[in-house]
Amino acid sequence: MKSNRAFFSPEMASELKKARKNAGLTQTELARRLGFNDAYGHAYVSRLERGLVRRPYLDTIVNCLHVCGARMAGTRARLDIGWNLG
Repeated sequence: MKSNRAFFSPEMASELKKARKNAGLTQTELARRLGFNDAYGHAYVSRLERGLVRRPYLDTIVNCLHVCGARMAGTRARLDIGWNLG
């Protein structure tokens, strides 16, 4: 079965944080827009942005980027993600 989880490097985590900040969103606002509950969502976004979630679901990353108005530049075989934020 093919995994729908992506390798998520610290550099990618940093870019996600930049995208959120460029969108003018707090971690809590991003979490709410993603449909996470308040008790869990802020902590998850925080961990994601610090690179502590090593293999998040690809849909989560794509949704984060969409909410922030950013997009992926492309994917590679391992699902390493290239970013295009600007």
